[in-house]
Amino acid sequence: MVPFIETIKTKQALIEECKKGFEDYQSGRISKNDFCMYFGFTHGEAITKFYPSNPGELLTDGGFNSGSEAYFNGGINAWKNLRDGKYLFPPIITNGSSNINKTDAPLQKIWFGTPGSGKSYTVKKFISDRNGEMIRTTFHPDSDYATFVGSYKPVKKDDGLTYEFVPQAFTETYVTAWKEHVKESGKEVFLVIEEINRGNCAQIFGDLFQLLDRGADGMSEYPVKADKDLCKYLESDEALGAGHPGIAGGSLWLPANLHIYATMNTSDQSLFPMDSAFKRRWDWEYVPIDLKCPESQFRITIGDTVYSWPSFLEKVNERIHALSDSEDKQMGNFFIKNDVGVEEFKSKVMFYLWSEVCKEYEKSGSFFKNKRNGDAEFTFNSLFPTNNETNSILQGFMEYLEVEIVTANQPLEQSYEDSEYHSDALL
Repeated sequence: MVPFIETIKTKQALIEECKKGFEDYQSGRISKNDFCMYFGFTHGEAITKFYPSNPGELLTDGGFNSGSEAYFNGGINAWKNLRDGKYLFPPIITNGSSNINKTDAPLQKIWFGTPGSGKSYTVKKFISDRNGEMIRTTFHPDSDYATFVGSYKPVKKDDGLTYEFVPQAFTETYVTAWKEHVKESGKEVFLVIEEINRGNCAQIFGDLFQLLDRGADGMSEYPVKADKDLCKYLESDEALGAGHPGIAGGSLWLPANLHIYATMNTSDQSLFPMDSAFKRRWDWEYVPIDLKCPESQFRITIGDTVYSWPSFLEKVNERIHALSDSEDKQMGNFFIKNDVGVEEFKSKVMFYLWSEVCKEYEKSGSFFKNKRNGDAEFTFNSLFPTNNETNSILQGFMEYLEVEIVTANQPLEQSYEDSEYHSDALL
């Protein structure tokens, strides 16, 4: 790929630039052979455009005589080899610095923890604090390269149905980041992948996996060839345009301002475990459960009794750990997003405890016990339908766990849904 943009747009401007080189040669600032090779290489695109059949005529138009065409053509051929992908060039240092778009933010990072520990909250706040631009996607078992990068799809137009390349999260982020990169704006662009371990990362990333190797300047060390459909789209005016460094020579590499962040639930039993080579290319950060977080001081209302959500978490997570001998199945402080009544508590919290914890470890003994009935075990099914009797079972469950009761008029801390970081898919 050609790692620089052609700046000359007209034939006359090309001739004038060549004349400047001739003046430098006459004044002794550069040899004729050196200039001709350099000029042929750096302006190969303009030369082949305005002098397609006989590039040597440009030297004559610029004031040179014969004798240096071999060096001139050598420079042009070197440019063509880069354009055609026969050679790959390392990232260009602009304005004397390789760090114009490089920041102190991690380039690739995965936040992991229990369900509801606030991983998405943490990532979104990090990006918001840096005024970065975020593009978000979620992996699942059916995710593949096409749903991550893009593919041709039928698009309805006024004159009927047509097929167009529809970019997905990776391509949208790639285009946005490269446009900011060439402007040297310093703006960071973040691709956020929720639940990364639920998808087959090897299948989804494909050859893009190689782009995750970054150099000291933050650029990809090993560019990869874009497939024909992606290349055609990126070279279109709708995306980057032909000759843009982000697709020059048909190759891809990540600019230093493009960050890829992800979240991962430790409780998910992934069908597609990440291999060690993939894991090595990411920074990792564990997001612990924070019972004191002011934005998650929620309440659980069962009948006429109001319970503390942090107190419930503390008690039930102790039971989960004792039963499973692991922290993976514990619930985080953002497992719920606001105060909950009995219906939501049963359908979300109790269902999780039944399906993911107690049912899996039932041979070790369930903690679904009702203190009001002599610590007798109860079933998930016995919680339905909602009435005074089933509410009494849940209240007995809370008493068995020794969950703190709070008063209904106790002041609330700011809820997560009221905060600026609220998302419909908190993980």
